[in-house]
Amino acid sequence: MSQYQDLATKARGYGAPFVSKAIAVADRLGMADADWLLAAIAIETGNFAAVGPPWNSRNAKDNGAGIIGFTGVDGQGWERMTPTEQLDLVERYYNRFKDEFGIAKFRSPVESYEIVRGPWGLLMKPDAQVGDGKTRQWVIDTATRIFTSLGLSWTVPTFGMEGAWNVRIGTWRGIFVFSQNGDVWYASAPERSGGAVPEVGMSDRKYGHWSCDGKTLTWRFGPRDDVRRFQVSLPVPEEKWEGFIRQQGQGFFKMWRGAVEPD
Repeated sequence: MSQYQDLATKARGYGAPFVSKAIAVADRLGMADADWLLAAIAIETGNFAAVGPPWNSRNAKDNGAGIIGFTGVDGQGWERMTPTEQLDLVERYYNRFKDEFGIAKFRSPVESYEIVRGPWGLLMKPDAQVGDGKTRQWVIDTATRIFTSLGLSWTVPTFGMEGAWNVRIGTWRGIFVFSQNGDVWYASAPERSGGAVPEVGMSDRKYGHWSCDGKTLTWRFGPRDDVRRFQVSLPVPEEKWEGFIRQQGQGFFKMWRGAVEPD
């Protein structure tokens, strides 16, 4: 039994039935390890110390409570539910944002926790404020430290498209840069000086989030009301990738490695 499962099993108001149900929910949500869900809940409950009903203890900053700090959903019944019963709402909440970001499977417990802490942060820069005066990078670093201290370890998968790509969309030229953790950003093509490509400043980058279901790579950029969804099919080509911008009618794009666009 893992440290997270042991903590939850022994906690008042949680117990073995809660752990068993959480394991099943995590599996349906596409988490490689059930502890990824338990870890997110542990942060929000002080390692399963918060319990209800009634959920009398509220976060003074956002009025949140419950096993994932429910906010903005008062009156929907979670206030009168046990932790085990709330797992149904947790699954519904996660599925909403899985659909929003096109996530088939979570790649790490940190990505899973960001959905709880502030899902729209997935479309933000590392130094962007995501609430309570904290930056997105602070959330990532803090979650990583806490999770590893309680025995979690993970390997972030790769798909072969990580790194920088030159891009053409109509007459626009720019770059897409994919990080292994799911971040992606774009910028207009930087001016070259003496053959060298200058670093693109953080202020010139527009961040987003990418996901992969094993067959298709999809991504979107912030802000949250940007309707564009970029899509390419795997495997990664040797020269040029051609993809579509959804919704229907948004157009298409081409991307490639190297300075010169292949024919």
